[in-house]
Amino acid sequence: MIENINTWYENHPDKYSLSLNGSTASAKVTRYHPERQDEKNDLIEISYKGMEITLAFSRPLDEISTHKDSLQKYFSYVAIDDIYNNIVSDGWDTYPRTPSSSLSKGVHFNAGGDSISLTINWSIYTVLGYKDSKKCNNERGIMDSGISESCYVSVDKNLPLEIIIDQLLID
Repeated sequence: MIENINTWYENHPDKYSLSLNGSTASAKVTRYHPERQDEKNDLIEISYKGMEITLAFSRPLDEISTHKDSLQKYFSYVAIDDIYNNIVSDGWDTYPRTPSSSLSKGVHFNAGGDSISLTINWSIYTVLGYKDSKKCNNERGIMDSGISESCYVSVDKNLPLEIIIDQLLID
C-alpha cells in the first residue's frame, strides 16, 4: 500500500488538483442538524465521488445574496471529508488528509447565483490508509489502543491541494 501511495505522490509532484462541475458533483443547502426545523440553513454541502465538502457561512443563506461578493463576505470556513483520489488501494480505505479539520482562508468565490463557482486552495500533509477487514475494523473500534502496521499506513508529504468548482447548481 505504501508503494501505491508513493506512486500517487510521484504522479502529483507539484499539486493535487480536482475539478468539479455540475455533471460530476452535486450541491445542496442544509444545516448542521437537518432534523431541527428551528435552525437556519447556513451550509452548502458538495458531494463528489464519496468526498464531502462543507461550506459554512456566518449568516443563514436565505438572508444573504448568493452573489459571489456576498458569499465571500459571509463565508466562515470549509471542511473536507474523504478527499477523492485515484490511489490503487485494493481492500484499503485511503485518503489524503489536510493539516486541520477546517479552513477559513484560501477559499475564493468566482461566481454565484443559482450555481456557484469557487476555488479552494489548501494543502495535504499525509495520506492515510486503513485496511478494510474484520480484524482491522475491530482494532479501529477499540478506543485508546494502537492499530497494527498490517491495518494502517501513513505516508507524510506536504502537497498543495487545489479544488476548482465550476458552475455547480445548488439544489
